[in-house]
Amino acid sequence: MSDGIPGTAPVRKGFLGRILDIILGANDPARQKRRALRQIAKEIRRSKYRFYNPRSDEALPQLAQFFFQIYQVIGPAQTLLQHADSSKALRRLVVESFLPEEKRGILARLDPGALRVRVKEVSLEQLTEEVKGDLVELYDLCSRDRAERMNRVYETILYLVGFVKFDFYFLLKKFDASFPEQDPSYTPRFEPISAEYVVDDLKDFLDVIGPLDPALPWQEVFPVLRLYKGVEVVDPRLWQRMFNALMAVKRSDILVKIVQHVEKNPAFQPEVRGSRQDIVEGVLEELRRDAEAVIRGLREEKRKVKLGQLLRMVFGTDAVARSRYYTEATASAFARHDVGTFLYVEPFNYLKAFLLDFYKRDVRMLAELFIVRGKWTAPQVSQELSDAYYRVMDIAQEVVELDESLSDEGERGQKIRQYLHRSGSGKEPAVKRVLKQYIDDVNEAVRRMVMETAQNLISIGKIFKSLIEDSQGSKREVILNWREVENAYEGEDLQRDMVETYKKIYYFIQILQLFFTRKRQPEE
Repeated sequence: MSDGIPGTAPVRKGFLGRILDIILGANDPARQKRRALRQIAKEIRRSKYRFYNPRSDEALPQLAQFFFQIYQVIGPAQTLLQHADSSKALRRLVVESFLPEEKRGILARLDPGALRVRVKEVSLEQLTEEVKGDLVELYDLCSRDRAERMNRVYETILYLVGFVKFDFYFLLKKFDASFPEQDPSYTPRFEPISAEYVVDDLKDFLDVIGPLDPALPWQEVFPVLRLYKGVEVVDPRLWQRMFNALMAVKRSDILVKIVQHVEKNPAFQPEVRGSRQDIVEGVLEELRRDAEAVIRGLREEKRKVKLGQLLRMVFGTDAVARSRYYTEATASAFARHDVGTFLYVEPFNYLKAFLLDFYKRDVRMLAELFIVRGKWTAPQVSQELSDAYYRVMDIAQEVVELDESLSDEGERGQKIRQYLHRSGSGKEPAVKRVLKQYIDDVNEAVRRMVMETAQNLISIGKIFKSLIEDSQGSKREVILNWREVENAYEGEDLQRDMVETYKKIYYFIQILQLFFTRKRQPEE
């Protein structure tokens, strides 16, 4: 059987040998440990690396010099690579570095800034299709073999970053109390110190160098880092010399033996913490998500610009405030109760303003003129106008009533306050569900008003358009008594007012369509 100490081999012993072991204590764990530590001390003394004195348990200046030589090479990289392990840009550079030269522009084209520039040159619809095409091509380019190589390079970068982030300065200052940080002109004066002061540092160092290996794709790592920072993060010539020396120390196990001896633990071995990385899927998903977010933002910007233009065409200003209680301010009381909110604040506000400030004045004057005074060649068209007109008049009243009902004194407002109070008390958890449904019902009532108004305005707009065309034609095919209608009109210019009213109806329908699913509308 093995005695459990690394470096010893099992030996077959006869009866006499086993008796001697019992007498001499060969099977005593403490004795075995002391023997192993003596062997470790002997190996340390025989090593060419004079890092540690086993007799005095001192870490020697040569150990500090070893770390100092590493620090001289990688010191500048500590600042350059400070946030590299969390950098989105670095992950994308790794992916880009493996793409064919002629395809590397794809990632640049998908950059949010580039997308905002491109939308000035092409339509948003074309840009959306181009982005989809770029993403599909990028997914195709990241084949399994290529993705594995990308991941391997990124893993190596993380190993390097972990190595670079080791606190060399903190360790070296233990050997030289005057040692300054990042001062290449300083000549250190290292002194022997108790190895107990640095044993934890050595264990940390063994952890970070554990994954380092000459077989890793270093030749592909440093060009990526040069692109990432715009400069060489380390001098390639100095790095190679230092890395060779580091690997020699690693292969010698001298640092492991020092830790074993200092901690009186012959069984100590550093953990190997290599990590498997899969960045490709993440990078592709980030690119897709970021591009889609930019497209959504551009679409929203376009919608807001269009909305502002339409509001000015209809109301003469884009600052329209007509709602009193179906507002975001009222809905803010719901926020902490998680019961929803008012969904259609903007379209409801514009609907109320249009119906009260324009429809009940301008549209009303024209609609009632043609309904009452006009002699129609097709009575069913007159009836269609009448039905649509009066239904919107009814909706105008419903809009006012719903808005007022949400006031503190209104029926809906009082109910909502009661529900909020009971929901906040925690005594009736079911009340929250009731309140959410009540708010949903209010939203549905608003949505119905908006949609029904839009549908009826489309009908009114189509009929007004036919009236405009009929009034301008040589043959009167819709209204038979145009002269009588014109004489009965109380405005200044019937023809002009018909055109202006139709345009405002048309523009207002477009406003509503910016908030809801596109509906059929009259031709301009």
